[in-house]
Amino acid sequence: MEHYLVITAVGTDRPGITNEVTQLVTQCGCNIVDSRIALFGSEFTLIMLLSGNNNAITRVESTLPLKGQEHDLITVMKRTNKHKPRFFPYTADFYIEARDTPGLIEHFTKFMASRQLDISSLSAHTQENQDPSCDFDTL
Repeated sequence: MEHYLVITAVGTDRPGITNEVTQLVTQCGCNIVDSRIALFGSEFTLIMLLSGNNNAITRVESTLPLKGQEHDLITVMKRTNKHKPRFFPYTADFYIEARDTPGLIEHFTKFMASRQLDISSLSAHTQENQDPSCDFDTL
């Protein structure tokens, strides 16, 4: 039976840190089903969905925290189930560019939630301008 595990890791960025995590996952016998890696400030962030048999998932659950301590990573794990695709009669992609203000993303997510609209992915970036009063967010 296939089991699933979501892992997240956050720590100071340095060369080879991604390899440390992916190598551990592979050595435990798990498959990386989906993953995202990003830098936030000087911090490395990773989120992965793993699959494997119960023993392989348990090995990751027991060894990843130790690897995290070795490499100054904060790790969080949670078992999950295989994603069941849902039918949506409509989908939409939004590209929003607006002046950077606190609460901008909250207003967008509130708008979606108030209409019972599911957000499957959200990415936001602040584009710095030479004039700091004119920074823009891109959603």
